[in-house]
Amino acid sequence: MLRDSSKTAAAHSVFSRHSLFLVCTLATSLALSGCGVTVIRTQHAAPVPAEVRWVLLPFANHSEAPQCAERVEAMTETLLRMRGVSRLVTYAAEPADDRKDLRRTLLGDGERDAMRDMAWAKSQGFVYAISGSVEEWRYRSGLEGEAAVGISVRVIDLSHDKVIWSASGTDTGPAHEAVSGTALRLIDQLLAGLEFR
Repeated sequence: MLRDSSKTAAAHSVFSRHSLFLVCTLATSLALSGCGVTVIRTQHAAPVPAEVRWVLLPFANHSEAPQCAERVEAMTETLLRMRGVSRLVTYAAEPADDRKDLRRTLLGDGERDAMRDMAWAKSQGFVYAISGSVEEWRYRSGLEGEAAVGISVRVIDLSHDKVIWSASGTDTGPAHEAVSGTALRLIDQLLAGLEFR
């Protein structure tokens, strides 16, 4: 009986050490990953051609941070070019005016602007348009002050006026990471779901 109980105790000790090792490994990997929480929702679509004419339309800014939509557009353009979308043109919207953007939000002019942008893109012969919105762009309050971003991206087939792919997500960066760094990582993850042929 003593021999059996000592075997059980030894087995329990080995199991405990193994469990402790797994918990420590998991904790270390979470710490190295920055403890960020990423939530992504994607509407999948068939692969789209990268060689046709693409246009990057203005992103809507639904956050309280000024000019973050322009930053997201610049990051999206870079990441798309890295994925082989070489015939990409950025729509030259008029310079952002925060008071004007607020009036557009209150009066519903943003939707009219989007319709105007789409009409322009069609008239120029673009095949696909990519656009989206910034929902969150801030540092969360607290000691750590983690960066928090929320971004949505969509691809529109201009010949059919149809959204053929969309993705949205939120991400929280580690302490002391710039919001732009968290945003770049999130956009890269969102665009990873867009397949090209």
